[in-house]
Amino acid sequence: MLAMEQATFLDNALELLSHAINAEDNHDYTEAYAQYMAALDYLMAAQQYEKNEKSRAFLKEKADEYLNRAEAIRQRVHIDMHKRSDMAADVDGTNKGHTTAQSVILDEAFKCAKRAIDADASHNYTEAYKQYMKSMDHFMFAQRYGHDEQSRSLIRSEVAEYLSRAEIIKEHLDSLKESRAADNANLSKGPPRPPEVVFLHTAIEITQRAIQQDVKKYYRSAYELYNDALDYFMLAHKYEKNEQKRTTIRANMEEYLTRAEVLKYIR
Repeated sequence: MLAMEQATFLDNALELLSHAINAEDNHDYTEAYAQYMAALDYLMAAQQYEKNEKSRAFLKEKADEYLNRAEAIRQRVHIDMHKRSDMAADVDGTNKGHTTAQSVILDEAFKCAKRAIDADASHNYTEAYKQYMKSMDHFMFAQRYGHDEQSRSLIRSEVAEYLSRAEIIKEHLDSLKESRAADNANLSKGPPRPPEVVFLHTAIEITQRAIQQDVKKYYRSAYELYNDALDYFMLAHKYEKNEQKRTTIRANMEEYLTRAEVLKYIR
C-alpha cells in the first residue's frame, strides 16, 4: 500500500475544503456536504500522524469546526450521514442521485489521473509523475470505503496501472537529472561571484518556489520554503555593503516573514 505523508493529507484536505466552500457559496449543499466529509477524513488522518501536540490540537479544532458545518448542512438537506454507496455504483453511474465522501475522493483520483495522462501526452513528465502519484494517494484512501471485493479490486487495478507508468516516468526523470548533473560538472565555472550575490540569488529562487506553492494552497510546503529563503536573505544582508540594497533585502525579509507567520497557523 502506498504511504501518504502527513503533508499530503493536509494538501488534500485543503483542496477539498476549498471545493466544499465553493459548493456552499453556490448553494450546492449536497456537494458541499460530501466535500466537507471527504476533507474531514484527510484532516483526521493528518491529525493521527502529527507528533506536535499543539499542531494536533489545532487540527482537531479545525476538524470539529468543519464537522459542525457539515452537520448543519446535512440537517438542511436531510442527507443520511451514515449512508455510503459502494464504489461500483458510483463509477457506473447507478448512484448518481447521492453524493458521498467516497465518490468525492474517487472523483479527485480520476481528475488527477486525467491531468497526469494529459501531461504525459504533452511530455511534461515532471507534472505527469506528480499527478499520477497524487491520483494513487486518492485511490488508496478511497479503498477504505470499499464494501466488497469488486470495488476494492477495481481500485487496485487502477493503482497498478498508474503506478507502472509512474515508475517508468521516474526512471526517465532520474536519468535526465543525472545527465544534467554531469553536464553542469563539465561546464566552465567562470569567475566566482560575491557571496551576497550568490545568497540573494538563492533566496529569490526559493521565494519563487514558495510563492508557487502558496498560490496552489500547499501551505505547509510554502511555509518551509519561505523560511529557507529567509535564511539566505539574512546571509545576503550580512555580506551586502551597499546600504540601498540592504534596505531592499530587509523589506523583502519583512514581507516574506509576515507571510510565513500567517501560514504557520494554517499549514
